[in-house]
Order: sequence, then C-alpha cells, then structure tokens
Amino acid sequence: ASNGGNDVQGAMVRAEGQNITLSNMRFENNRVDDLDDYSDHSPSEVYHSNWGRELWAGANGILVARNISVEHSRQPNSVPEVYSVAAIDLARPGSTLVFVAGTHLYLDSIRVEDADDGGLVVGSDSIWVSNVVLKDVGRVGFLMGRNELPQAAPYYSFRNIHIENVDASDNFLTPQEQWGSNQALLFVDVRAAYFGIPPTIEFENVTATGCDGMRHLFNFYEGVTLRVRNCVFWNNTYQQLLEWDDPITQTWEYNILQEPVPGIGNQVGVDPLFDEELGIPWLSPISPAIDAGNPALVYNDIEDLDNPGFALWPSQGTTRNDIGYTGGPHAGTLEHLVAVRAPRPEPLAQPEAFVLRPAFPNPFNPVTTLGYVLNRPLQVELSVYNVLGQKVRTLVSELESAGEHHVRFDASELASGVYIVELTAGGESRTQKILLLK
Repeated sequence: ASNGGNDVQGAMVRAEGQNITLSNMRFENNRVDDLDDYSDHSPSEVYHSNWGRELWAGANGILVARNISVEHSRQPNSVPEVYSVAAIDLARPGSTLVFVAGTHLYLDSIRVEDADDGGLVVGSDSIWVSNVVLKDVGRVGFLMGRNELPQAAPYYSFRNIHIENVDASDNFLTPQEQWGSNQALLFVDVRAAYFGIPPTIEFENVTATGCDGMRHLFNFYEGVTLRVRNCVFWNNTYQQLLEWDDPITQTWEYNILQEPVPGIGNQVGVDPLFDEELGIPWLSPISPAIDAGNPALVYNDIEDLDNPGFALWPSQGTTRNDIGYTGGPHAGTLEHLVAVRAPRPEPLAQPEAFVLRPAFPNPFNPVTTLGYVLNRPLQVELSVYNVLGQKVRTLVSELESAGEHHVRFDASELASGVYIVELTAGGESRTQKILLLK
C-alpha cells in the first residue's frame, strides 16, 4: 500500500498528443473499484487519488474539449485525504475528468452529474472554462494540479459555471493539517508566478449552492490574483470562504454572497430566489440577481434580436448582466446542457444553411476559437475586421464539407480592442463581436 496502491487513471478513455480536440462524448453508468484497504490509513502512506476515471486527456500544446457529459460515475471506495511526511504531499480526492495542456486549455459545455468522487482536474498555463455543470459530486468541484514552471503568465477563466451539492467527506488530516484539505469548490495546488507575475483566476457568472461540509470554498497553495464577478454563492456550508498559504489579492464585484467581503455592488444575505418550477440555477422573474451584475458593457447579457434592449433567454430583464449562471455573454448557449422550458420562436420552415457559434473564449488574450456549422457543403469565407471595417485576417476561404468546424484565431500581433468576425456562405453572412484584451 505504501507504493500508492492501485493507480486508476483514464479507466474508460485516455487521449494524449501534441494538440487535441475532443467533442460529443458521453459517459454513463460506469463503475471503477479501487481494491485498496483504507481502514487503517497511516500518515506515512500516500495512495494514488484516481484522477480521470472516465476520461484522461493530456496535450503538450493546446487542448480543446466541448460537449462532454458524465452521469452516474461510481467509485465506492474513495481515497481518503491524508498528509504524508514521506512524500510531502496529500492523498487527495479523485476526479471523473482530467484535462491538462502545455499552453492553452479550452473547455466548453461540460457536465458531471451524480459522481461519487471529484469533478474536474484542469491544468495549463492558460485555461478558459465555460458552460459547466457540476451537480451531486463528491468532495471537490475543480482541482488545478501543479504547474511549477509556467511558460507564460498564468491566466485562468471560469465563466457560466453551475456547482450544486458538492459534499465533503471525512478525512485523516490532523487539525494542524486541515488547511491543506482539497475538498472545495476550487482547489489550486502550486501555481508558480511567472517572472514575479502571480496567476490570475477569474470567476464570472458562477452559481454555487447546496455544497456542504467543507472547511473552505476556495483554497490556494500559492499567491494568486482572484477576481469574482457576477456570481451567486448561496446556501453553502463551510468554515471559511477562502484559505491560502501565501497572500492573495482579491476583488469581489456584483455578487450575491453569504457573508460580507470587500468590494462593490455585492448583496449579502439576500436570497437569489431561484425559479420554483424550473429549479436551481434558473432565476425567478423577481430574482434580485436579474440586471444586478457589473454594468460594464463587456459583461452584458446577449440581446434578444426580436426584443431589442432585452436579454435573450435564459438571461432575463434588460441586457445588463444577470448575476449567476444564467447571465453574461456566454449564457445564450447553456440550454444544450440543462433541458428547461423556455420561450422559443416558431421554427423556421427550412433549417439555416449555417450557424456561427459564439467565439470561445471571448474576451480573449491572444487566442480564441471560432466555430461554425454547415448543413451542406458550401464555399466559406471567414474573416476578421477591425472597427474601421478593415480586414485584418482571412482565416478560411474554400469549399468546406457539411458539419461542425473550428478555427483557431491568434491575435498576438494585433492591438487590444473590438473586432468583428464575419462568416459568409451560400450568399448569406453572419457576424459577431470579439474583444481582445492584452
């Protein structure tokens, strides 16, 4: 047992390579049995924590994952947390999914529901995560592994995340070691500074509720710059909101919180009033979270083109950011994750020839991914313009097959600002705005 026991990683699927794209994967009703005996777990022993039981994906360069779903993932015998003097480490929670990349990690539309042990392990120099549901997950939501030699200033963005019922369990940590517990909504291991620049972690439009038994909601082993905007943290049971080894810089703006923190626009102890019929995280029409987020235009909800000035469902009210999972510029793509009854226009007589997907991430620095879907082979031109109407890049100009396509746009040599993406095909065009922030 002292050698780590049974190391269970990538039990269902394992993917490795230079640059990886994964999409449209479903894992359901799988079970992994760890045969180690933890009844007398000595502090001198460290067991493998069984990361990535459903999917383990690692790329040396860029990793993109979209539409990954996990339901009813079973590992009944979970590795308990324990501090090891020999290994100077922690036996820690496992996870259902692992996504690690050398330079850039992009995750969109990820769902983990009803998993015995752990949600997502993520790691890279730069991470953009959006449209994620973690519901009824044991012990930890996101766990960010070590990165002691970053190749660029680390930046981590978490947007439109719904975390519900992440429940902690008993551990073997002594009272003096409880600060190191990995059981949290977000646990961050060693994330070293890059030439003195600490990692930046941004939480935007996150709803976290019903999480129970944790010492802390956030834990950081190293100093970071934490920015929390337009989020709902409600009805969670924990001892303290934040825990860190080194000092952190934190900014809390326009959130609904259970306790006061320094910042502006925060509502403390205010019930977010989730919809009684649709349930969490959908807001009722009288929720104090509607139109209460950061008023800066960059955080605006998507506008309903049929009702100018009003937000597109699942956002509500005007286009000012709603606080929580259903608000902000990424909220228009949430419904493929959570089926709800929502206002819908009459269906078109004929399907659209093509669809331009929202850029991800957006805002970005300096790389974003542009996606589009064609319903038949078409001559396609995908271009980027500045606000003066000058074309700065032609990304695609050729006949392409039906189906989903993704194009990486690297704007390293361009100045910060708003750019227009235009997709032309079949005699029609679609446009969207993207924001480069350096």
